[in-house]
Amino acid sequence: MNSPAWCFQCSACGERFPLDKPRAMCDCGAVLDCKPPPGKFPSPPTSRTAGLGRYAGILPLPAGRRPLLQLGEGGTPLLEERFGDRRLFLKVESTQPTGSFKDRGYVLLVNHLSGWGVGEVVGDSSGNAACSLAAYCALAGIRATLYVPSRISTGKLRLLESFGAEVRRVPEGRSAARRLAVLEGRRTFYAGHVTHPLFLHGVKTIAYEIWAQMGKASPGTIVLPAGNGTLLLGLWLGFGELLRTGSIRSCPKLIAVQARSCAPLALAFQRGEEGPVRIDPEGTRAEGIAIPEPVRGKEILRAVRDSGGRMVTVGEKEIEAAHRQLSRTGFLVEPTSAAALAAATATAGPEEEPVVVILTGSGLKTLPAQ
Repeated sequence: MNSPAWCFQCSACGERFPLDKPRAMCDCGAVLDCKPPPGKFPSPPTSRTAGLGRYAGILPLPAGRRPLLQLGEGGTPLLEERFGDRRLFLKVESTQPTGSFKDRGYVLLVNHLSGWGVGEVVGDSSGNAACSLAAYCALAGIRATLYVPSRISTGKLRLLESFGAEVRRVPEGRSAARRLAVLEGRRTFYAGHVTHPLFLHGVKTIAYEIWAQMGKASPGTIVLPAGNGTLLLGLWLGFGELLRTGSIRSCPKLIAVQARSCAPLALAFQRGEEGPVRIDPEGTRAEGIAIPEPVRGKEILRAVRDSGGRMVTVGEKEIEAAHRQLSRTGFLVEPTSAAALAAATATAGPEEEPVVVILTGSGLKTLPAQ
């Protein structure tokens, strides 16, 4: 008899599907979750070695896929710094292969795509996820078509082109890019990072790394930018597993940061709504969180509330000041990351409580073109 295995499960109707065949969504149209085998969840890895193999016990890795396709993702530093009167721990995800935490999610998903024999995919992104998907598809020999807003940073656009992806710029913005990608994905395979559950399981490795880097303990608070919420949901997934195995006593409070000019989740949190509110978005330098219609909005709000955290907003002047402050400290990050620092330095809390700020992406891709 075969032992129980990881499976996809519909978030709406509960239908289950094996992981050995390509699947992006449930037949009913709802997003999928990825569920572990029943029984005791494995203890977290203690090895300091980076890479997917280190997490074999806690990840839904593709069966029989050896060697794994990898670009050296994971193993990012956690650095203690002081900003004014605040002592913060910076998780520097900007050092990933393509410069953002998205590499953690796509390395896992693309390994499955390769194992499934998928030869062509479609994705959508404000930039970082597209760059990551393009890179791992190039590694796997998979053709990638990517829909992006026409205002995408020049650096991100050049990076996409260098990986050989087909780029389709959408003047109507981020939400329209997703709709077009989903439509084309019916013909090929829609590899959207927002909806695919394997992506979240790759991202959850950040939680395990923070736990190990803090001496097998949970920080009191994590401050992070939130647009589509894949980082937040991945962290909540990982710390939830650590709590389930008894590795931590409590999960960290999640403080999710949105730009004031595009804050459908923060407004919903303030009003006590279960899902994101409709907004008329304005422009923001923090393009990575300029998401007017977050697909997993209800899940994000639930996770923030369950953690005892909150959603906050920061203005453009605050983002610019934090971006300058990080640069002057030696951290070249994109404005989206600076939004998290802007919120963290203004967040009240006991000094003795460890506060982690996630620096999500590199500033090399957002430097203005000369």
